[in-house]
Amino acid sequence: MDAKGEIEFLLGEKSCAFDSGSMTHQNFLHFRKMVRKGKCKFVPKPDLIAEIRLIKDDSEIRKMKNSAQFAFKAYEYIRKKAKPGVTEIELAKALEIYCLKNGAEKMSFDPIVAFGKNTALPHHHPGKTKCKENDIVLFDLGVMLDGYASDMTRVDFIGKPDSELRHIYDVNKAAQRMALSVCKPGVALKELDKAARRVMKSAGLEEYFIHSLGHGIGLEVHESPRIKFDGPDRNLLLQPGMMITIEPGLYLPGKGGVRYEDTILITEKGYTNLFPE
Repeated sequence: MDAKGEIEFLLGEKSCAFDSGSMTHQNFLHFRKMVRKGKCKFVPKPDLIAEIRLIKDDSEIRKMKNSAQFAFKAYEYIRKKAKPGVTEIELAKALEIYCLKNGAEKMSFDPIVAFGKNTALPHHHPGKTKCKENDIVLFDLGVMLDGYASDMTRVDFIGKPDSELRHIYDVNKAAQRMALSVCKPGVALKELDKAARRVMKSAGLEEYFIHSLGHGIGLEVHESPRIKFDGPDRNLLLQPGMMITIEPGLYLPGKGGVRYEDTILITEKGYTNLFPE
């Protein structure tokens, strides 16, 4: 529909909701001016787009599964290149080149490749740090395919794992499994985060979990809702068709960190993981 068609449509309506969280003030003034001759009333609805995107249809689900499958193949490709001497930025660029050459429209975000103590930084930017023998390596990546995003994180150990980092990896993985175990329709988002935190707390590590458990994903890599026990979406109930990430992480400053991220689809009876474990 062109601009003229949009105005004609609005003139024939009594009211029209708009997403006040995303529409610019300039656009609002423009449309309001255009419909003054009619009876259409603009009704602000700050979460309109988020609510529309919350539940994925069959076509969207299929595209997101394909995007996730692509991302996992990219991870399998790049993890084999993590060897002593290679730099973070070299791997990040090699990953991006691989994805674009094989059909991805673009990366869904700048990929994270982190070595050693850099893995303790959740939003680390790949640099010139070189991989060393017995290092810990974190990959956080995703692609846009058919307009839909994927998102995953994995940790690998080069050589013999540091015992402390291996321990937090095991605790973090157990926390993710616990969060996944409560993923089913009717469960409030806060319960997912609380489930993961109980595992971390029992291991004396909860203080090292410094971000939310996950987020919605779809046309954008970060969409509503945000999964955190005290966040604004904490009481939102899981529904079939929702696509969310579950990504607990534990980060020891100056030492290293781990994060394990999957994207899941909420189904009628539970969930489906888009990634292999």
